[in-house]
Amino acid sequence: MVRRLPYTIFTTFSLITICVVLVQSEVVKFKLSAINLPQADLDGPSDPYVQLYRTTWNRGDIHLKWEKFGETGVKPNTLNPSWDEVFEYEYIAGTTQKWGFLVKDLDDSWPYPYDDPLGRVEINVDDYMFQLKHSNPDEKQPLKHIQLFLSQPSGGAILVTPVVDVVEEEATTVPALVDEVEATTAPALEPET
Repeated sequence: MVRRLPYTIFTTFSLITICVVLVQSEVVKFKLSAINLPQADLDGPSDPYVQLYRTTWNRGDIHLKWEKFGETGVKPNTLNPSWDEVFEYEYIAGTTQKWGFLVKDLDDSWPYPYDDPLGRVEINVDDYMFQLKHSNPDEKQPLKHIQLFLSQPSGGAILVTPVVDVVEEEATTVPALVDEVEATTAPALEPET
């Protein structure tokens, strides 16, 4: 996908918008799981879920802003959950995009329902993409996951697992390709005598 970002040049006389810069983006798909989460419930293991955030910013604003872009379902009574949801994210290289993962324990007890924080972590999406592309030199085996250790309060880790769409292609035999090439090739001109 190609996106347009405005490009502005400042001159001594005036502010002039000169052109539009085209940037290439790609859709990143991933799933989440966690290991060794802290226990937050007195009556058993935690009931964890994850809220996903991304950074947004405007050209005039120097501060990054966080906005929620997804949330997993709750996995009851486990400290090692694996969520089924596949998340999609539009990645643009070199734009300092960040993801934030906030892991919470669902607490729906009455009269004070408050979801306990189990941990949080942030990652630069450029770093994630670099790890995906460079940590697996043998592309025949897909990368299993990238592990991000949680902080605040502390303990456990989030595993970000890439989801790769498998496209099945029709098998074409070599003789069929030769026949196709011969059929589309124009006949050679013979020299006149």
